[in-house]
Amino acid sequence: VFNLHLLEMKRDKTYESIWNTHIANSETNNCQDIEDSEDGSDLVSLSVNNVGGIFIVHLIALVVSFAITMYNSFQRKRQVELAGTPVRQSRLPMYDSSLESAGSTTSQDLSEDNDLPVARTNSLQMEKQMECMESMRKQVEIMQVQLAKLVEAKTE
Repeated sequence: VFNLHLLEMKRDKTYESIWNTHIANSETNNCQDIEDSEDGSDLVSLSVNNVGGIFIVHLIALVVSFAITMYNSFQRKRQVELAGTPVRQSRLPMYDSSLESAGSTTSQDLSEDNDLPVARTNSLQMEKQMECMESMRKQVEIMQVQLAKLVEAKTE
């Protein structure tokens, strides 16, 4: 519909008259005129007092969000303490310098300390990775055989 109206405006030359009016009313940016008008101090500049309000709003939002975060953290810890359940630790193995001095830094030892099946999980992941790598190796061999056949066919 918009295209139809534009086409009609172009046909009856209304579009051209509107464009010419726009061009006649537009002005170019002249830096010399701006410098001359600064002497008359018609321009108003912003100061720190004018823009300081936005910084105060951001500061208030920051303080409120920090307070809410601290309150939620405190409440979560309090609920865990009241429930009597231990806080769940991360399943990621952590570096422990005391184990290094004892001469034992395996993931099996870490899993026994935290009651986590880290060693079993690692071995399962390793088996899956090995299967994937074996599958990829077979695919590469098949592709090499196919490539060799194509090269032979092309040279003949």
